[in-house]
Amino acid sequence: MSRISSIADIVADPQLQARDMIVSVEDDRLERPLLVPGVTPKLSRTPGRVPFLARPLGADTQAVRDRLEAGNPGPPIEQREPALASETSGQ
Repeated sequence: MSRISSIADIVADPQLQARDMIVSVEDDRLERPLLVPGVTPKLSRTPGRVPFLARPLGADTQAVRDRLEAGNPGPPIEQREPALASETSGQ
């Protein structure tokens, strides 16, 4: 058996720090950085990142309504950025 790690243990763990398993992200609502889980798995060609936290509830409602009322739900699928790097490399 092994011991159960506390949140403080996890945040202080050198291995988890080295692997960016807990990352600091600025939170405008709290006006300070917040520690959040990092991206797993770690991939060499598409490492991933935590760009921002969720926006406040309702922050994008009017923009979505405006697009829907204009009959423009967004670019056609073939014009959107690929979700995976392998989609552009043909793998």
